[in-house]
Amino acid sequence: MENTIYIALSSQMALRRQLETVANNMANMSTPGYQAERIMFREYLQPIGQGESISFVQDYASYRDASTGPINYTGADLDVAITGKGYFAVETPDGIRYTRAGSFTIDSQQRLVTNQGYPVQAASGGPIVFPSNADEIMIAEDGTISVRGQDSKASNRVGRLGVVEFENESQLRRGGSGLFETEAEPTQSSDVRLQQGALEQSNVQGVREMTDMMAVLRTYQSMQKALDGESERRRSAIQQLSKTMAA
Repeated sequence: MENTIYIALSSQMALRRQLETVANNMANMSTPGYQAERIMFREYLQPIGQGESISFVQDYASYRDASTGPINYTGADLDVAITGKGYFAVETPDGIRYTRAGSFTIDSQQRLVTNQGYPVQAASGGPIVFPSNADEIMIAEDGTISVRGQDSKASNRVGRLGVVEFENESQLRRGGSGLFETEAEPTQSSDVRLQQGALEQSNVQGVREMTDMMAVLRTYQSMQKALDGESERRRSAIQQLSKTMAA
């Protein structure tokens, strides 16, 4: 009798994890640079003797959908979108972290920083610092940043945005504030293409997430019906046994 309950419960536990993942994806549909999370399941066979086994569901891994999200043109000079692979490197109190969210600003020290105030790293390392009289900011496709002063028609190069790649992106672990961390060594992207005045949006597809959520809920409900049916069957069996013993 317990086998049915164990099987249904294992399915519900896996479905709960999947529902949490879908809900998190939907909550980040408007987060620039967010990459959807997916869950991987597999069958787990539990031997019960005499060559027989019970089949359980096990969620054993998760992975990110690393496909590029749609590009939204904002017109802001310090919004930068990566087309293709790559990540911006930023300096945080906990070390170097990586992100695809290119919504930048300039802090009080004239450094290019993220919305959280973390300095964005140049291709040569270290922060990118702007002159105090910078008026017009231009960012080329290769990440080269040039500025034109308020009283000058000539442009001056101030640095180049660092965009890095990883041989195995699955080694990146998701952290807070849209950042990723890893112990793997990155390499500078040799074929980077950036777009100034644009932001990469989340690659979450709302229709797919809603479809997945409804499928999860229907499956969860069917498992609950199986549990309720098994509970009723056990109750009826106990009642019938009690009547037989009393007769």
